[in-house]
Amino acid sequence: MWYVIWTKTNTEILLRDQIKRRVSPEICSDCRVLTRTEQQKWKKEIVSKTKLLFPGYLFVDTNEPEKLNSLIRQINISDNHPRVIKSGDIYKPITDTEEEILKSLAGNDGNVGISTGIIENKVLKVIDGPLKGFEKYIYKIDRYKRKAWLAMSLFGEERMFSASLNVIRKD
Repeated sequence: MWYVIWTKTNTEILLRDQIKRRVSPEICSDCRVLTRTEQQKWKKEIVSKTKLLFPGYLFVDTNEPEKLNSLIRQINISDNHPRVIKSGDIYKPITDTEEEILKSLAGNDGNVGISTGIIENKVLKVIDGPLKGFEKYIYKIDRYKRKAWLAMSLFGEERMFSASLNVIRKD
């Protein structure tokens, strides 16, 4: 089952690497930091950059969240105290629906790539990329920055995040 680990922002990659090195695959079979590819204009050129999709969060596949939590609490990264997220006293995995959404958006490599869309009659239609089929979650588009902001219920609360969207045509 997939669980979420909270950590201090900007320590996600370091913590992921430490978990992969120090925790056995029997306890944690997969550990991911979800990213997004973002396009930006820089000196009249379009440059692609990779940024974190959910800063401060890692996603782990484990059947022993208590044991994993005690192991990651021993990993000391710059006064950081990472932990598996709980609901009250219970470690709650992400739901199957949330897992499917994240896998659909981020794919096997954990990166939300660039989507392409068109606007017809003031309605956005994503024609290619990971945002295809997620139009109902998009609440804002910035064509100049080539970004779409999404809002959806993830990890038990409303989350907002951005992804790269290139609108190639508007009627």
